[in-house]
Amino acid sequence: MEVAAKADTQCDKGTVRVDIEVTVQNPAGSGFNIILDNKPVPGGPYPYSTTGNKTVKSIQVPGDGQPHAIQVADAGNADCNARTTVVTSNCDEIIVVDKKLR
Repeated sequence: MEVAAKADTQCDKGTVRVDIEVTVQNPAGSGFNIILDNKPVPGGPYPYSTTGNKTVKSIQVPGDGQPHAIQVADAGNADCNARTTVVTSNCDEIIVVDKKLR
């Protein structure tokens, strides 16, 4: 099992969408669970793709500008797992634009 994650740059109510790509050799069984910062993501187990060995699942992650640990584990075999880290945008940053009126 392999996992890759890519964070979107746009914030949505303090969170950022992260696309998680899971690659497995023999996708079968009851799917996989996603653990974000040592907490299970609600809604799992998520099914593997039926059309190939790659599955993409999007989740919302706090947009705090910090690294977040993502673990993916097969629901039927916890020894089959992979980890990665993703850094999200900081949704609390305030951007000031100086506009001059004429």
